Amino acid sequence: MDKLIGKHLTTDIEIAGVKARCILDTGSQVTTICADFVHKYLKGMEHSRDDIIWLSLKAANGISIPYSGYLQTGVTTLGARIPGAGILVVEGEAAPDVPCLLGMNVLKHVQKQLFSAKGQNYLHHFNSSEEYQQLFQMIEERQPQSFSTKDGRVGFVRMASRSPVIKPALQVILTGRVS
Repeated sequence: MDKLIGKHLTTDIEIAGVKARCILDTGSQVTTICADFVHKYLKGMEHSRDDIIWLSLKAANGISIPYSGYLQTGVTTLGARIPGAGILVVEGEAAPDVPCLLGMNVLKHVQKQLFSAKGQNYLHHFNSSEEYQQLFQMIEERQPQSFSTKDGRVGFVRMASRSPVIKPALQVILTGRVS
């Protein structure tokens, strides 16, 4: 079965004070939660779909994902608190032990908050888990840095060595001078 279904990374999350488990998904733009979980634990918090009738939710293969509404509430996960996070309430059954999928709309704020609080070494906060480090490195790569221009450029760098060194399929730190 492990060749059919890939590993998924899960973590604990607190939504409006209610604890749950969620899958971390950098491929999803939105955070979703199962309607059954909302009706059982977050009753009365759901906003109507009529408020966001313009939103069409589709899976990666283009199939529509039905949803009944959304939540806008505080989320705490991975050491970060995100106030007013948007969570779509999806129809259908989810695994009872993992009713939530944490998408990029929340993950990018978690990454920014951890970076602000702990600086560039925020990944060491997850020193026991290589998966978390890979997850946040991927988020970092997808987010434009605040010191760059709209096209992602920071400036020009002149290499310190005279001859280029090309290392295939590796990510390396370059030492240079900014002109």
